[in-house]
Amino acid sequence: PARPTGSYEMRVSFERVEGEDGIFIAIPAGDDRGNLNLGGWNSSVSGLERINGRQANDNATTIAPGRISTGFVHDLYIRVEMDEQGELTFYSELDGGQFITWQGAAAELSTADPWRLPREGQMGLGSHTNRVHFRSVEIRLIDGELEQLKR
Repeated sequence: PARPTGSYEMRVSFERVEGEDGIFIAIPAGDDRGNLNLGGWNSSVSGLERINGRQANDNATTIAPGRISTGFVHDLYIRVEMDEQGELTFYSELDGGQFITWQGAAAELSTADPWRLPREGQMGLGSHTNRVHFRSVEIRLIDGELEQLKR
């Protein structure tokens, strides 16, 4: 478990082996956090959740269809940049192509209760009614620190 205090990049290689629902990547942003939902709602959408309380299937980042194939290894790149005023720039690529982007106040992000992790700002991976193999996760700090959390 870890918590970044600044801007960072993340690369995740994963394969949804079984199922057709959401894969979640916790997106820490200062004291706030949202989730990147990949292939949620029966693979119909992907997007950030939640933005001003609106889930990934109903906000400015919603992509339909969800673009996550079962039985295929996907490569995800994420870049999260925070400025001193709490503004966040989120950029992602999926399998080498631009995917989801968003810019706004980090405080606009939130996480639904079932997906809250034990510690605020903690990084995490998960899935909903799927079997997913997370093959690798790489994190590179752009600025700030990566705080190691006790288990």
